[in-house]
Amino acid sequence: MQEKERENGTVVESNHGETPSKYIPRPTEVRYNNWRLVQMPPPESFLPCIPVSVIVPYYERPEELSRTLVSLERQSYPRDLFEVVVVDDGSRTPLERPEKSLLNIKVIHQDDRGYGLARARNNGVREASHDILLILDCDVLAEADWLAAHARWHHFVKDAVTIGFHYHVSIEGVDADRIRKWPGSLAELFAGRKVSPPWIERHMLRTNSLTSTADDIFRVVLGGNMGISREFYEMVGGFDESFTQWGGEDTEFGYRAFVNGGLLVPVRDAVGWHQGEWADGREDKERSIARLRGKLADQIAHPGFRRQVPGRSYKVPTYVITVMAMDAPVDRVVEAIERLLDDAVHDLVVFVDMPRVYEGSDVLGYQFASDPRVVVAASVTALELFPVAPIHISIPAAVSFERGVVRQLHNCLSDAVMGTARCDNGTAVSIAQTWVLHRINRTGREAKDFGEVVEFPANALGISAVPAPVDRSGRPEHMQRGARMSRLSTDLRRLRVELQKVRNPKQAWQLVRVVAFALRWRLAASRQSVERRTAQLAKSTPLPAPTKTLFEDDADYFLGVEVVALGERARAVFRACRHVAHATNGQHVDMIVADTVAESTAVNFPTVLLSEAPIQFSVPAFDPWIDNPINWASDADDVVAALGSRESLPPGSDVQRVIDRNDRTALKEIFRLEDVQAFHKDVLTRAGELARLAANGVVVRLADCDARLAEPLGAELFELMTRDSQTIDHGAREFLSIRMRRAALRDHSLRSRVQQIGGVALSEPPLPPLVSILLVTRRPAYLAQAIDAVARQTYPRLELVLGLHGDGFEACSRHIDRLNCPSTVLRFEESCPLGEALNGAVRASSGSLLSKMDDDDLYDTDHIWDLVLAHDYSRAALVGKGAEFVYLAASNRTIRRFSGGAETFRKTIAGGTLLIARSEMDRVGGWKPIPRSVDQALIEDVIGAGGRVYRTHGSGYVLVRHGDRHTWETDDGYFLKQADTQSDGWDPSLADFKDEVRPTASVA
Repeated sequence: MQEKERENGTVVESNHGETPSKYIPRPTEVRYNNWRLVQMPPPESFLPCIPVSVIVPYYERPEELSRTLVSLERQSYPRDLFEVVVVDDGSRTPLERPEKSLLNIKVIHQDDRGYGLARARNNGVREASHDILLILDCDVLAEADWLAAHARWHHFVKDAVTIGFHYHVSIEGVDADRIRKWPGSLAELFAGRKVSPPWIERHMLRTNSLTSTADDIFRVVLGGNMGISREFYEMVGGFDESFTQWGGEDTEFGYRAFVNGGLLVPVRDAVGWHQGEWADGREDKERSIARLRGKLADQIAHPGFRRQVPGRSYKVPTYVITVMAMDAPVDRVVEAIERLLDDAVHDLVVFVDMPRVYEGSDVLGYQFASDPRVVVAASVTALELFPVAPIHISIPAAVSFERGVVRQLHNCLSDAVMGTARCDNGTAVSIAQTWVLHRINRTGREAKDFGEVVEFPANALGISAVPAPVDRSGRPEHMQRGARMSRLSTDLRRLRVELQKVRNPKQAWQLVRVVAFALRWRLAASRQSVERRTAQLAKSTPLPAPTKTLFEDDADYFLGVEVVALGERARAVFRACRHVAHATNGQHVDMIVADTVAESTAVNFPTVLLSEAPIQFSVPAFDPWIDNPINWASDADDVVAALGSRESLPPGSDVQRVIDRNDRTALKEIFRLEDVQAFHKDVLTRAGELARLAANGVVVRLADCDARLAEPLGAELFELMTRDSQTIDHGAREFLSIRMRRAALRDHSLRSRVQQIGGVALSEPPLPPLVSILLVTRRPAYLAQAIDAVARQTYPRLELVLGLHGDGFEACSRHIDRLNCPSTVLRFEESCPLGEALNGAVRASSGSLLSKMDDDDLYDTDHIWDLVLAHDYSRAALVGKGAEFVYLAASNRTIRRFSGGAETFRKTIAGGTLLIARSEMDRVGGWKPIPRSVDQALIEDVIGAGGRVYRTHGSGYVLVRHGDRHTWETDDGYFLKQADTQSDGWDPSLADFKDEVRPTASVA
């Protein structure tokens, strides 16, 4: 026999290459929940060999059960390889084993304690004989391939939870005998009847069929149509038998399976037909779920199920923070624990990890024995005690940190699986998603094998290693504590002396007033100290974006459609995306991309042949979550670099160094890159590589001016790369970089490539998101300019929601007619606060992205494109441009200020450039209903809710200062003092405007 290793399972084949006869399941080794990466034989070549137990909970539904059992008789899975365990949940007429059934059926009974579905499933598992467990509700009919579709996954993956799809249908007129004799599928039997689709479909769409990094994919787990291995079922702990009314137990089980690192697999071929329509009994079920909300909040540590209420704790904490005592003094351990307990986040548990022999163990035990949020242990780990708390944090006791560090760490972690803040001396604070810790334990692999691993700057988080901090006098910490204790002792002695002097009520009252004054003074001093530290933290260097580890094909970018690439060229196009499969594997596919007809003959999905498509379709696409201009250096050194030997460049080249094409940090800091075909495998590979570099902000010059690149790169990017950039200055370099990165991100990212190909292959191709422009104005004089700014935008999917604040807008309809996008006009009373008007505009909008524009500012044609692209690659909750370019109407000057602050995570963005997803706007509760400063209030709300704010480049936007009833009242001198560059009059070239745009005449 020979062994053939697969990524998520071992197949043992015969020497003659026959169909596999034995499968050995292995733990999940894919990144995140990307089940598409599991390599398995397609259904048609899969040979079942592991026996299965089907558990069917039952309660007083004999007719439904008889039909379900008949549907199991029709299974394609070998009948000698599965048994059926029916668990009677205390029916008044106890269930007997059906005599005429062709199945191997075992019937067990449990006493009636009320609604016992969870208990029935657990009892069924205990009585089951086999290691693959499938659970099917007694009123769900299984299609013929249902059992095989589930079981195939469990032949390969040890810790998978397979989730079937079941449709609701009226069963009227269909009995068990008719199902037994029916020659076709159940779908054909029910053709023409009203069918309710699976409710989990909306979650499939939202999470890209559970392959996204969403942390609530467990919502789709269906206990009545699922599969799991016995080993993983027992590891998760089975169903929670405290659920004794309808609903909740499936979601809670799914949550534990997910946090334990299980692979949740949607199996579309595992089709079940629920006997009864969706609406049947819905009101009672919804009332039951409403009663269970508190219980679910207590056991599911996810913001979708619980609120972060100050002072509130739950059975399952969101955060488990391990304080590592190591050899730190016990008082430092105590200080770390108390600071964490005082954190703004209350939903946490502190676990003290001590050496087996630790001098301060008794002190810790006595001090925190009665605090339920502190656990002191030396023989177990935090993961063993809290296996389903979703976030684990580790903090050495010798580290100093600020209040609020828990939320900051979690915000920085974002979608990554693990993050580290490393101090100068090597001491590190770490945070990890719990599911990845479980996978590491089961597989022995590293965190980076399962997802993104990031590092944060410790100083920006207020984290530092302070083994022996000193005060201003140079005294070490233990001496500071001694001084504090001495002062406290002195104060107590003085108080005792004063008490002895009290002789009457008047003297007592005077003493109370003195003590109260002293306490107020001390509290005020402490509060001011905290405020100073908080202010210092707020002014610290903004956090950079999490930096991904740079290893090959590190991508988890989602395409919106399910794509299969067939052939070497097609695989190269989507090499940067782990979500593109290279075989259909019997799964649903939206689109096939194949090299030629030869690769696509065996498929029947919408197909595009690269051999017949535009050549740009064959250019390898890049992942903008990895290749983007974040932290691009505007003040780069005058270094010209190349990707290969200088000898390959034309004579006279001014290249000074050779640079690694994967060193993104170094690439963003060079002045220019010279390139020739000799550095690349072929023209298509070169086009993809140059587009990727351009997306990082690299200014590329085609030293050979190879005309073959014109079509693969696209006319715009090719023209930019063949410009004479050898004599440009830093300002021109920046604008050239912006134009290149814009063209590359717009035309060569993974999602843009799918949109291009899908536009040919699909009747409903994926589209860019719809952007709703929110424009509220109270000044009729600026209306024409504002609408012209919208009309000039090149972004393809826009709508305008125009809010007219007050009177005087009689000419509105004439201006609106110039638009080539849908528009809605709202009217607000002049007394209506700006924030309320903006909320009204949000309610009237329909876009998934919302962008605010101001009536008097100036916008170039690609302004919305810039924001949408930045929103995608930064993954920030809120994006915008800085007010770098300003036109001062009173002084008639155009200035540039604050150069060099773009492409970073920071909150200094202009209110007239904000773009936010509708979901994020809903999360923060909308705009503050205030008359002014609504933009700053939204920024603060987003940050307060844990979101990140990103500032992209400022090109194409000019803030206009005219002094005419503006909500931000500041004179021109304020701006002129900040100017890096200034021009007399209106100078559109200073902000790299491509067309002739002028401020409204009444302003200028």
